[in-house]
Amino acid sequence: MQDGIYFFGGKNAKGELQNKLRYFKPIVIDGKVVHGEFVMLKHTGGTPPTARFGHTMEYLPCNNSILIVGGRNDAMSVTNVTPFLNDLILFLLDQKVWLSVKHAVSSDKLSNIGNHCMSVVTDDESYEKVLIFGGIQNQVVGDTIEDIRSNLSNQAFLVTLSQRREGKSLFKEQSPRMGSNMGGFTNPIKRKSGLDM
Repeated sequence: MQDGIYFFGGKNAKGELQNKLRYFKPIVIDGKVVHGEFVMLKHTGGTPPTARFGHTMEYLPCNNSILIVGGRNDAMSVTNVTPFLNDLILFLLDQKVWLSVKHAVSSDKLSNIGNHCMSVVTDDESYEKVLIFGGIQNQVVGDTIEDIRSNLSNQAFLVTLSQRREGKSLFKEQSPRMGSNMGGFTNPIKRKSGLDM
């Protein structure tokens, strides 16, 4: 991995959605950033994520990868009924490969979500968990635009990661959700004393 800032998606000056991964390479002289340059990162495999904005992106140090979650693409509402996305996509920095994360059979799917928060808890060696929280959520309950329920979310999703090994999956599970109703919003975070991280 190169030190710097990684960018994915967003809108350009014309308001068009982007689906390129870029890296901002700072030029440092005497401990100060004097200027920098944007470099497009080319991939060698996999399919890049759909163009989007309002998503989250985090670096996963144990797996040397970037995780992109959710976001919004209004053009997707033609086929998906909702403009919000519910995907989890990895970019493996050492292999330059995009991977779409599949949900475990025993877990719930991530809701169609955008403008949410995401944080990684890690020891930088062998332990990583990702917490996805809040945002705007669309739940599709039918086949038409009238069948979409939008709300501010207080849902939390906990994704458990295992250390990447050759030929092994990164994700060993996505924690099941337990729900309760609080003020008209769904609250599916696990009820325990403290977070199980």
